[in-house]
Formats: sequence, C-alpha cells, structure tokens
Amino acid sequence: MIEGRKVILRGIRRADIQYFLKWLDDPEVSTPLGRYLPVSEIGEENWVREIERKKDVIVFTIVDKKTEKSIGNCGFHKIDFRNQRAELGIFIGEKEYWGKGYGTEALELLISYGFTQLNLHSIASLVVSSNERSVRLHKKLGFKEQGRMRQRVFLDNQFKDMIYFDMLKSEWFQRFSDFLIK
Repeated sequence: MIEGRKVILRGIRRADIQYFLKWLDDPEVSTPLGRYLPVSEIGEENWVREIERKKDVIVFTIVDKKTEKSIGNCGFHKIDFRNQRAELGIFIGEKEYWGKGYGTEALELLISYGFTQLNLHSIASLVVSSNERSVRLHKKLGFKEQGRMRQRVFLDNQFKDMIYFDMLKSEWFQRFSDFLIK
C-alpha cells in the first residue's frame, strides 16, 4: 500500500472487479484509453488472476483516502528488471474525480514507487493523442514526448495517433525529490 495526501494505492482485490466493469463499460471512460472492446466479469476475473501470477505487471487500485472509495487504477506493465524499465498506465474511472488532482497524485506516487522501490531507470507511457487530459498530465509531470505512432488506433470512427512518452530516473529526481517514497 502506498499512501499520499488524497489517495491510497493498494493491491487489486476481486471485489474491485465490479468497479472495473462499470468504468470500462462507460465509453466516456474507456474510449480515451484506446479501449473499444466490451468487458465481461469473467474476462476481468481472468485479468486479475493473470496479474497475480505475472512478474512483469504490478497494478494498484486508486482509492480516495477520505471516503475509501475505489476511483480508478494504475500500474506498471512490461516491467523489464534487467534493463530497468517499464510502461505505466492510469485511469480514473469515477468521473466526479476528474480534474481534481487525484490522477496527478496517483501518478506521482506510482512513478516514485517505480524509481525508488523497483529501481527503474526509465518509465514509458503510451497515450492516445486525443486524450488531452492524459497528454497534459504527462507533460506536467515531466514526461518527454519521444515519438508518435501515426494512426495507431481506431476510435470514434477515425484513426488516432498514439504518443510515446518517457521519463528517466534522473529527470524525476531533479523535479520531484521532495515527493520520493522512502
């Protein structure tokens, strides 16, 4: 468990599946993530079981510290311990929490965990170009745009670019040394 001022990142529980289904079945939540397939309870249960077995994936449920309500999830995928790198993903599924700093703090905690606890050297992230909130968040936290995969996903009846962002450990330490998880 990782605790911040507004959020707690905790391990995924099977009880969280009900929230994942609700969030991912909402096109306003799932489309900006580049998701366009319907989800099922069995599919989400299999995903949770798979995460529990995999060594290259760590996923947290984002919980509002004040209300203890599950509001989203975040984590690392494709963790490569040999080369000390990983890809991250995040989303806030509860729309009333959008634009209020919960995603920012969750991502700050996740990045700090990656660099201090997992000893990552670099963290990457792929963002759908039309997901303006996510693009702004990555830039705000100091991610650098390294390239684009042109017309990579088909969403809202059109092809969209995916933006490849990354950040090095040294860049994080320069910007956020007061936010590090000890």
